[in-house]
Amino acid sequence: MPVSILRATLAASLLGAAPAAAAEPWALAGELAVSPYSGAPGETQRPFRALALGGHGAYRWGDWGAGLGVEGNLFQQLDLDGETDFLFQLLVGAEGEVLMANGRMRSRLGAGLAVLLEGTELDDEGATAGFYVDIRPAGFRWPFDGWVLGFDPVTLLVAIPEPSGIPLVDVQYRAHVYAEVTL
Repeated sequence: MPVSILRATLAASLLGAAPAAAAEPWALAGELAVSPYSGAPGETQRPFRALALGGHGAYRWGDWGAGLGVEGNLFQQLDLDGETDFLFQLLVGAEGEVLMANGRMRSRLGAGLAVLLEGTELDDEGATAGFYVDIRPAGFRWPFDGWVLGFDPVTLLVAIPEPSGIPLVDVQYRAHVYAEVTL
């Protein structure tokens, strides 16, 4: 797609629509995230490397917001034999955000606790805990009557749910779709 068409589409979506209604201070959201490919060098590309469902709550002061999020994240990881293992991690953390373009765009940064609910071949059996960082540089928001539909097209999640021994580092390039209600 030529850059001029992309710019025109972005300008039309942000400027052509009516401004977003004034944001209520409290918001709750549910979201679906997918990681369409593996970011590990040398790994075979696999469709839908990760799938996540999450919920978020935020309080907003004008265009700035802070809140808490929880997410269940099922992801694929290669084991020592080159076979695919499916692992589940729970992410719980704090988030900060800023709304832009009359509430039609959003940037968000989150960080917190990453809990791997079962060990890998290299780890002890049972749950382990580490940390994560979730970076969402620019997402689009379409407000409706009392709710918002959102799309974050390119985000980065770096989770280290097993930081000891040989650390398990999970890097996911993701896309998110979410629905948010204001209270």
